[in-house]
Amino acid sequence: MPIGGSATLLAARALGEKIRTIAAAMLEAHAADIELADGRAIVRGSPERGLSFGDLARAEEAAEGRERMVARLPLPVGPILA
Repeated sequence: MPIGGSATLLAARALGEKIRTIAAAMLEAHAADIELADGRAIVRGSPERGLSFGDLARAEEAAEGRERMVARLPLPVGPILA
C-alpha cells in the first residue's frame, strides 16, 4: 500500500460508518442493516427502502436552524478525522 494509503482506508471506513448511522436514523433501521452501493444507502433485504448519498447530505444540511441529524443520533459520529 502506498504511503498514506492506510489513512485513506481509515477515512473511507469512518465515512461509511457515518453514512450508515445517518441513513439508519432516517430509514428507521439498524446501522448494521444499511448497505452502501452505487451511491445509495439501502436497508438490507429492502432495496426500495433507501436514499442516495446526495439525499442524505441534503437532509443533513436542511436541518438549518435545528439540531442536525448527527446531533440527534445515539452514537458519536463527529468529524471523520480528529
